[in-house]
Amino acid sequence: MNFLEGAQIAIDSLMLLKREVKITAYDTPPDSIGVVRMLTNPEFKEANMVIGTFPNSLVNAAVGAAKMANVNLLLTQAGTTSVLDNYANTALAFASTITQCRGMVSFMMAQYPDSKVILVYRTTKREEELAAIYKDEILKDKQSHEFVEHKSIEKGDKEIAALLSKTKRNVIFLISSDEAFISPVLSLFEEQNIFGVMVAGLPTWQNFESIDFMSMKNVQVMLFDNNFISYDAPERSVFRKAFISKYQNDPLNAAYNGFDIVFKMGIGFENREQKFQNWIRKSFPESTSDFNFIGDGFGGMENKFISVLKFNDYNLERINLK
Repeated sequence: MNFLEGAQIAIDSLMLLKREVKITAYDTPPDSIGVVRMLTNPEFKEANMVIGTFPNSLVNAAVGAAKMANVNLLLTQAGTTSVLDNYANTALAFASTITQCRGMVSFMMAQYPDSKVILVYRTTKREEELAAIYKDEILKDKQSHEFVEHKSIEKGDKEIAALLSKTKRNVIFLISSDEAFISPVLSLFEEQNIFGVMVAGLPTWQNFESIDFMSMKNVQVMLFDNNFISYDAPERSVFRKAFISKYQNDPLNAAYNGFDIVFKMGIGFENREQKFQNWIRKSFPESTSDFNFIGDGFGGMENKFISVLKFNDYNLERINLK
């Protein structure tokens, strides 16, 4: 609902620019049959674009149905870009899980050359899957970095501290969303009194309640996010005021997303014959903050931009500004 409300404010703003946009909202069906039936409906075929939020289990069905109906489909989320393969009329508005992980590794490796890179994860299915993505990207960018991989089995794993280098910068990719595991590990790193230990965490760490990241003197925590909103930016303040005035409520991130996507695509629209990828490129030029749509030429496009964040005065701030 917040996405729709943000989109409606975008429509109001476009009307002031003499650009008329009509939007129709549907609930996401609970199964693949419903998704196919919906996207092959004649009303969807007439739409210039369908913006869809689907659970990962239904994304493939949605893309298949869109291809069958020749519909331009902009997905808001997906775990992997494989869903974009072989259909140029699809796009992913926010970086997939795999792209986010790869982007964070690339940033940290470039930011801290000639460092010791440590990959820490536990023997759980999800963490091992993510660690495989990290390891692949680390080895690709390794160059002069020293690299060590550590599987942690016990919650109070003291062996992790012995991995830290006393002569090189330590860059640690800590692949877990378990606060009960992360907290003692960070404390262990802090207790080693080795200054400048850089720990790259996951987006889920933003919701941790028991860890005071600002109290650490030796450990610097960095996170990443594919949908970070800089609320202090002037244009965000203008939108927030408009949203509160219209709906008497504070906007969630989805509302900002709805505004950004609909407003920018509304500005970039030319005519019905416009190719979807050309429409996206015009709507989100390379200079556009928060959006960096890239395609491989064989399928759809993905917004590969992520925000790399660090804690400053108990707030998160982006450090990879365009």
